[in-house]
Amino acid sequence: MSNRFRWRDNPNVIARLLDANNINTWKAQEVVLKPNEACVFIVDGRIGDILTEKIVGNIAGGFNRFLGEMMGVTAKDRRLLFAMTGPADISVPFSANLPNGSKVSGFANVRVQLRNDDIPKLLNMFANSAPLLDRKRLAEVLHNELMMRVINPSLAECSSDEDLRSAAFQDKFEMRTEVELRSTLSTLGFTLLKAFLTANQTDNEKITQLNAELSTATQTEGAHAEALMERIAIREAAMLRR
Repeated sequence: MSNRFRWRDNPNVIARLLDANNINTWKAQEVVLKPNEACVFIVDGRIGDILTEKIVGNIAGGFNRFLGEMMGVTAKDRRLLFAMTGPADISVPFSANLPNGSKVSGFANVRVQLRNDDIPKLLNMFANSAPLLDRKRLAEVLHNELMMRVINPSLAECSSDEDLRSAAFQDKFEMRTEVELRSTLSTLGFTLLKAFLTANQTDNEKITQLNAELSTATQTEGAHAEALMERIAIREAAMLRR
């Protein structure tokens, strides 16, 4: 029974570009595509077949048949681009200030997806970087643009900490993300599905919470003191009656 070739062994990996000229090292292995995976054949820079689990499953010989045909073509450069086609959640950390001076930090969460026909666009990224893309790397690529064009302008419109927690803020944030990142995401082959901001407690919210806790503690201590004084008075009255 042949071994299965796994193009990724980490769930955070989104895409991987392989040199098919090194195919002899694993040609005896069975290549299996899952329902949310796809593979693009690239021969001498030209985009060839885009294979999915459904296509491979309907062809006798499966993936290895396509691979054999590819290796039979006279070419100097043969590459395989594997990619996840399911939704991927990317979390981009941020730290900034609200207009009222309160510091806020958290994550900008972006959900993206690769469509089958857009997978070859990933070559734009791999042209100048390592042939592997994971969630962390994509977050790094998007960080500066997301910070300058989406996060900072969105926070600048928050007149209070309450605005930051409102549904209206999240709606505006998602619309701004869609507009400002459309070009970059499209160049890389990604489609935006969802965007929202999760923020930790702001400085003002922490102060408000501390004041509330202090007030509660003071009231509790006051109630305990009153109860103690009442018990002392009862004991004194009992002693006088003797």
